[in-house]
Amino acid sequence: MARPTTRTWRLGRWFAVALVVACGWSRANADEPAPEPPVAKEPASAPPEKHWVWSWKWDHGVRYHLELPFENVWIGPDTDLLDRPIEERLAFVGTIGTRIQVDGAGYASTRGLQDVDSGGELRRLRFGTRGDFYLLGHVSYALDVELIGSSFEVGDVYLWWKGIPFIQRFKIGNFTPPMSLESVTSTRDILFMETSLPVEALGPARSSGVQVGGPIFQQRLTWALALVRLLGTTDQGDRSRGGGRAVVRITGLPQDDRERGRLTHLGLGASMLFSAENARYETRPESHLAPALVDTGVSEAANQSVAYGVEALHIHGPWLVMGEGLATTVSGRNSATFWGTYALATYTLTGETQPYDRSSGILDQFLPARPFSWHDRAWGAFRVGGRVSHIDLNGGPTRGGRETNLTGNLTWVLNSWLLFKAEYGLALVRDRPDAGNLHFVQTRLQIDFY
Repeated sequence: MARPTTRTWRLGRWFAVALVVACGWSRANADEPAPEPPVAKEPASAPPEKHWVWSWKWDHGVRYHLELPFENVWIGPDTDLLDRPIEERLAFVGTIGTRIQVDGAGYASTRGLQDVDSGGELRRLRFGTRGDFYLLGHVSYALDVELIGSSFEVGDVYLWWKGIPFIQRFKIGNFTPPMSLESVTSTRDILFMETSLPVEALGPARSSGVQVGGPIFQQRLTWALALVRLLGTTDQGDRSRGGGRAVVRITGLPQDDRERGRLTHLGLGASMLFSAENARYETRPESHLAPALVDTGVSEAANQSVAYGVEALHIHGPWLVMGEGLATTVSGRNSATFWGTYALATYTLTGETQPYDRSSGILDQFLPARPFSWHDRAWGAFRVGGRVSHIDLNGGPTRGGRETNLTGNLTWVLNSWLLFKAEYGLALVRDRPDAGNLHFVQTRLQIDFY
């Protein structure tokens, strides 16, 4: 056999090297896992769609929240004509509440005044709802009915828009017209059980109509203008009826020191009754269980009446001093002017300061610093006060009589929803056929969930 040539050996060695390299590369790739095919990415999940919201809870009344958002389907602008955000939802957020006032009173007549029966009554039972409605915009609402004694009355029923340029606020419905500090303050927050003699007789009663106005100059000044008409019955206030009434009120705070609890409030108010159908002014002796002791009777000879008033309030820590003067001039065949005034002072024995609502120029809810608690040995807040008031319903040929009242008050505020009041009063009635004096002691238990 022929021996292989050198060239043949060389070719054989290169072939062996190539075979080893090829085998080694194949083994190395066989040990590595085969690459997985690319996985398609899932699209990012959309935020959960908002659905119908319905919730309620007990918190000083039944708090409710009903909402249906439609921001996912809204195709309109994001702001309104006033550059305010559009409310892209339908929602009701408010409170269903009640106010209960139970009174008891005892009377003693002297010097010829007619006897007044003692007794007790459900002074006020109010039930209704208040809250905020959202649909593109925002409006506040109130819907109340009241049982006063034994008769039902329509309470506050209105819609109220806020934050409107120039006019500040717009209200339409049934409400108390803006005149007299004591009159526009809530029945929950008045300092005595009843309003004073001149406010009950001459202040405008709750009526139906429209109102504009609000706070300006960083809430140092408020103004309000209303056009209203008395439609139904009324528990208190000017009972005169006519074609309509214009009411205006302006208040200011020449002193407002929040850190030291000092505040001075001054106000002016006026109203005009147009096309008067009749005029009548009367008042109880600051006790609802008693009848009216001074009364002009109904005058159908009146053409119009103009009322005007001034008001002042000073708060200095636990002290509060407040007073008003009101007068009404009736024009017609039997023209007459009637007037009245009152002054009061209160002192909080437990040191609290009376809150004040600067957005409306009225007294706000008084709350104890330490609510009543057996466990914490806290007794709530105690306040004492005195008031003197006078009304003169004699004018022209009308002899409605004169009355002066002296009243002392003790208020015990246990917490935000429960308080107790006790009062002693003396009514001095003059220039009436049944003139005389009336002594009374009265109490009130008030429960308020609003």
